[in-house]
Amino acid sequence: MRCTVAALLLGVLGGPAVGTGQPCRLPPLGGARTLPSGDGVRFCPPERPPVVSASFGVLVDDSGSMAGHRAVIGHLAGWIDRAASRLASHGLSYRENRGCYFSAKRPLKSCAEARLNPGLFQGSGRTTLHEAVEYASRFDLSVIITDGVGNVGGGPACANGVDAACLAAALAAAVKPRPGQASGTHAGMWLLPLVSRYDGTLFTEQAFPADQFDAQQAAANVTKDTEVAVEVGKARVSAAGLLEYPYRGPRLFLAIVLAHPAELGRSFLGALAASAEFSQVRLTGSLKQPSRPVSALDPIEVFPGIAPEIPAFASARLGEKACRTISASLAGPALIRMDCPNAVDRGLLQLVSRGVPAGSDCVLIQSLPAQALSLAVSDPAASPIEDFRWSGSATDPTRPLQLNLLLQCRRPWSFPCPKQGFVATWRVSRDYRDSAARLGVADGGSSAERAVISLSSSSVIYQPHRLLQLREMLEAFYRNVTVTIPSTQQEVVRLTVCKQ
Repeated sequence: MRCTVAALLLGVLGGPAVGTGQPCRLPPLGGARTLPSGDGVRFCPPERPPVVSASFGVLVDDSGSMAGHRAVIGHLAGWIDRAASRLASHGLSYRENRGCYFSAKRPLKSCAEARLNPGLFQGSGRTTLHEAVEYASRFDLSVIITDGVGNVGGGPACANGVDAACLAAALAAAVKPRPGQASGTHAGMWLLPLVSRYDGTLFTEQAFPADQFDAQQAAANVTKDTEVAVEVGKARVSAAGLLEYPYRGPRLFLAIVLAHPAELGRSFLGALAASAEFSQVRLTGSLKQPSRPVSALDPIEVFPGIAPEIPAFASARLGEKACRTISASLAGPALIRMDCPNAVDRGLLQLVSRGVPAGSDCVLIQSLPAQALSLAVSDPAASPIEDFRWSGSATDPTRPLQLNLLLQCRRPWSFPCPKQGFVATWRVSRDYRDSAARLGVADGGSSAERAVISLSSSSVIYQPHRLLQLREMLEAFYRNVTVTIPSTQQEVVRLTVCKQ
């Protein structure tokens, strides 16, 4: 039996095939034209680190605003040290190590210690976070522990202190390509939100009359977000005219991770996840009821952005097909053998990816940059792929990603196996200008954007548990990045189709 074009069109639209009296249908493609990675990507590091040698630095903010986190500095130092040792056990060699504190009183030019000594934490003075970022960028892998951005002017030049624009400029410079860096290789930047029980003075960094401050309202805001009762003391105005008050309760701070290349940083995040339980760090996706001594939320990839990679497909199934003339099967991890006795027929093929392995080093990473998925083909005029959809999950290992293809037979069919093949490549493109615009609107479209909004506040006077101007800093970061790196790409999967 052969189908005419008219019969085929009727079949696709649900009508009967000419001369058969039987329906010749194609069910609709299931899924979406975008990757189902809006809630993040479950990343499992390779068995061996992406590089064999690296320099490593750990820098801790020693300013007065960090004093309330004093009790957990030792836990953090041990956690980071265990993660670094885990990478070493997998084959990474450290050619240089540094572990130092930074503030206006403790300049990093004198940093010489190989490991962080928790007993040397002071928690006094003014932050020099912009200088710490510049210092950290010289390492292949670095971790900066800080409570965020001080809003004391400064501007991009950081002349009078650290603010959102100043820090954004420093971080954008830190992810610039290094001299001689291979094409397609990118630095990486992540924010790992941390929560501990803060006990100290809350510096709001803003002018506000002490007699107008409502301590009960501030406490109620924290309890609403965290479900934890807190203590807010009597407010006062500092010599600089800024509001401050005693605070005991959950408070966010950050581990900023920088890496060259980005793959090294992702592997380090996996090592942190594997070392968390032994280090008394609770991994959680929510601010609700943070545990002591430290809770760590899902890391957010700020740059370059992460998307799932599919190196291989595990199975293929040909669904209901028009006139039942197409045959297609999986002949390799990313190779489809296809045969078309009827040169105008179509069929639906479902490709299921190999599930990510279950392991303690696997970590959920949320991707902040705006992303778009595109399909590039080696010969558009002869493409056997008429349409595609993605389904499954990038976070749930029990629901692997699935690529659903609408295949069409084309004449002439000129891709014989095994020497030739039609190549289709799916890529994710990241647009940092669009990323800045989305954060400026602050609508919380993706899970990462919603996380940033929930963690950030333009004023911490009545939200002492949140990070000051985190969203504003990230918006400025992307605007800085677009000057030198307007976009990046990541290949998701490359598929070859050939004639059986």
